Amino acid sequence: PEDIEAAALEPFVDSSVDIPGDTVPWQTELRRALADDMTYHNIGTLLRNEERPDVYAIYFFGLDAIGHTFMRYQAPDRFGDVSDAEMRKYGRVVETYYSRLDSILGGFIRSRTDDETLVVISGHGMDPLPLARRVIEPIKGNEHLSGYHEDAPDGLLIFHGSRVAAGAKIRGASVLDITPT
Repeated sequence: PEDIEAAALEPFVDSSVDIPGDTVPWQTELRRALADDMTYHNIGTLLRNEERPDVYAIYFFGLDAIGHTFMRYQAPDRFGDVSDAEMRKYGRVVETYYSRLDSILGGFIRSRTDDETLVVISGHGMDPLPLARRVIEPIKGNEHLSGYHEDAPDGLLIFHGSRVAAGAKIRGASVLDITPT
């Protein structure tokens, strides 16, 4: 994380916005998420290109960490106490992180050969923390927790490739259908 330069954080946060008393650990959270995902992406790409495995899987953890901390700025209407200044400063973090992952996914799509199938899995969605948990979590030391999984929407499962039926819908799938171990 300490190797992530400040310039890499600029697309995510408007650091020119000063919020008195702001304690959001945005630099720490973003650096950790970016460092993890960049490391996995770089190592995974290297191994994929060198080894050409039959099955290649890579896990990006960063969006989950970002969602837990920055959900309140993604869904400010669900919290009711997000200021205009907070929105200007943090309102684009989640969307920008999705865009970053979309770019990585686009690279996989462009580098995919005709006989490869790309599978995108999200094991769960994320929802804004309910009011009761917003009261309890700071007492437990989780002052900035604002997203959680318990009642969140299901995740998603997308297949892309020449052997995939266009527009087909899969119902009732689970992460366990793809990675049972």
